[in-house]
Amino acid sequence: MASIETSFLGLKLSSPVIVGSSGLTGQAKSIAGLAEAGAGAVVLKSLFEEQILAEAAAEAGKGGVVYGHEDLDGFVSYYTRKHSIGEYLRLIKDSKAACRMNTPRLCVGFPLYHGPQALL
Repeated sequence: MASIETSFLGLKLSSPVIVGSSGLTGQAKSIAGLAEAGAGAVVLKSLFEEQILAEAAAEAGKGGVVYGHEDLDGFVSYYTRKHSIGEYLRLIKDSKAACRMNTPRLCVGFPLYHGPQALL
């Protein structure tokens, strides 16, 4: 079979097929399936600070807890941030373990894209 390797933004990809952020990219198992089907890269959903804060506010309203107490605000915000970021990092780790896409990268969420050095 002919090689269809390519490069994109300086990244070597096994295939020119790049799966955009969608419901298909939210679980390691489905990402592994995409890689097996020939995807050269997968774009994960972004993790936004606003999303984390919204989750913290929603969690605080559960179980009759009154949101707005200073100590509670700090705890819920810390817990939710840690939990959300941990889940996101777990998705990246599990996805890498489940498939063999050779260049996993994260684009750090700066206001402006700063070129390849912004890729980890």
